[in-house]
Amino acid sequence: MYINYEFTSELYFLGFPKYHVSLDGYVYSDFSDQYITQKIDDYGYLRAQLHGIDGKCYNLLVHRLVALAFVPTTDVNLQINHKDGNKTNNWYSNLEWATNLQNAHHALRSGLMPHAVLNDQKCHQICHMLACGISQTEISNQLNIPYTTISSVFRRKNWIHISNQYIFPSVQSRTEPMSGEVLKIAYGMIDSGISIKDTANHLDISYVALKKRNSNR
Repeated sequence: MYINYEFTSELYFLGFPKYHVSLDGYVYSDFSDQYITQKIDDYGYLRAQLHGIDGKCYNLLVHRLVALAFVPTTDVNLQINHKDGNKTNNWYSNLEWATNLQNAHHALRSGLMPHAVLNDQKCHQICHMLACGISQTEISNQLNIPYTTISSVFRRKNWIHISNQYIFPSVQSRTEPMSGEVLKIAYGMIDSGISIKDTANHLDISYVALKKRNSNR
């Protein structure tokens, strides 16, 4: 198979000789003479399996390989942010190194938070339960799906082509008790530098209640 090495970087410097990563996020193996099949993990990121110089197999994040190869940084311990919010767009110009605070603010501005990977059937199930007035916390507990995923569907941030088919109660989550998972997410956002007000708005929970819980923790 032909590969244009001008637009790739060998990953020997990471301990993976005979592997190359391209500017647009493809990983090529000299061993098999072909591109490696990539799979989406539970968090929506693409991963590729590579064998290291130590003989062990590693399931690596592709966007990190691209960033280490093509995006200059003085601190490789920083996080990597997808500028357009698309976790599978690993073109080098779409990646940037960022602190945890910068990543959190970007997620807030873009309406992005850690979400479960849904399919149409599961999303319809969530929407039906929301339309019936079942609380987001209860849906999260029953379906074992992160609260942030339920909230993004309720607020029509994601899966709009399905959620727009349903009518949800206008007031719901701000009056329901905050679950331990919601508080954990909220505290994490607050600790990363996001204001209590912005956190409450993003998670669609009561600002007054969150402020009180945060002051008492």
